[in-house]
Amino acid sequence: MFNKNMQPKLWKAGQIVLALTVVICALTALSTAPRTAYASHCSSPCGCSTGESNNTITHIRNEHGATRVFITEEFMYHQNWLFGANGVTDSFFHSHFLRALMMMTEQLTSNAMMQMLQLGTFFDAQIQIETQRIYQRKAAEAHKDYQPNTQMCVIGGNTRSLASSQRRGEFTRFVMSQRSLERNLHLHGQGSAYDSSTDKLARYEQFARRYCDSRDNGGATANLCPYPQQRFTLNKDIDYARTIDSVTTLDVTFDTAALGDTPDDSTDVIAMSNNLYNSDVLDLFNDTESLTEADKMIYMDVRAIAAKRNVIENSFNAIVGMKALGSEDSINTMNFSRRVLEQLGISDINDQLSMLGGNEVSYSGAGTTMAPTSRPSYYSQMQLLSQRVYQNPEFLIDLYDKPANVARKDVAMQAIGLMLDRDMFDSELRSEMNMAIMLELEIMKYQTDLQNRLNALKDE
Repeated sequence: MFNKNMQPKLWKAGQIVLALTVVICALTALSTAPRTAYASHCSSPCGCSTGESNNTITHIRNEHGATRVFITEEFMYHQNWLFGANGVTDSFFHSHFLRALMMMTEQLTSNAMMQMLQLGTFFDAQIQIETQRIYQRKAAEAHKDYQPNTQMCVIGGNTRSLASSQRRGEFTRFVMSQRSLERNLHLHGQGSAYDSSTDKLARYEQFARRYCDSRDNGGATANLCPYPQQRFTLNKDIDYARTIDSVTTLDVTFDTAALGDTPDDSTDVIAMSNNLYNSDVLDLFNDTESLTEADKMIYMDVRAIAAKRNVIENSFNAIVGMKALGSEDSINTMNFSRRVLEQLGISDINDQLSMLGGNEVSYSGAGTTMAPTSRPSYYSQMQLLSQRVYQNPEFLIDLYDKPANVARKDVAMQAIGLMLDRDMFDSELRSEMNMAIMLELEIMKYQTDLQNRLNALKDE
């Protein structure tokens, strides 16, 4: 409660309030319009003296000053009583208001924290519900987008052995090129090892045994066919359409340790290559010790011709390599490829093999077994992926599928298109080389003519 020492001061404050009331009334009276003052004891009006007025004014001013000082001191006393001064902590504010305000602040803080807890619970519940909704939406999208499609399995299954088959085809092209070069250079083991006559005799013997058709030339070639005719290989050494063009997979392989004695398509392909390129092998020198400078120059011309022929023949070898037997894994790929042809209405297995590659099928109680040579080539696999698959009406029907599956098919088709573009690019490079050789041959004609004219000028 109040301090006892404060009671006199409160009494004095009451007096001050009373004095202020009197002063205010006096000021109010002074602020009114001036009138002539009359003494109450005078029977007639009489004015106050100047001395009396001055004394009154001085008295009022003194009272004003005293009142101001008193009020200021009282406010200071009240401030010290309420808040304390000079570090005093037992003031009325510290004793009563401060603790109450601290308790009120603590209570308000607790209430605010409780409200924030409740609000945070609402936020947490909202986030939890939104998270669950996102999980459910993503799960639904996953179930929708990651359902497998049979067409993707078809494309994926038929690309399993594509890279290895392509590599095998490149190796076949390399071997064919080396064989042709060795034949042109009369290496040992070739029919041209001695001279061009032995090369043609070896080729004629092969023709008589394998390719001779007694009906050619109106039957006049019957005397050239002393051996039993091979019905399936007649004229295959000159029939490009039947030997190479109409066949998707050639039974050609050069990477086995033992090729065996049974002729395969490589025999026919090599025979056709001998007829198409460098049919007349140039005879080289038998005695290299007695070569003159002119002979050496001629030999360099022979090598230049061999190089040009090798470039021209490379296109033929590339086609043979693309149609050569696929890798060992392509035997399994054949099973996927056959299903595609079955969906196209080609149910006979022999027809399937004629389109894909392979020519031997054995039937047993366990089912159908394809021969080891039934390995589709790189050309056959690319033909299936870039043409046969899209001829199936089910491929177009399956486009009414989920957007994710349609996008996957689009990417797969783009990948196949890129592979085809690469093959076309390689073909254009070979065509460019052939054009360069043709241009070189034309320039050589002008060069020879120019050289003859220069030699004529020297002789003059």
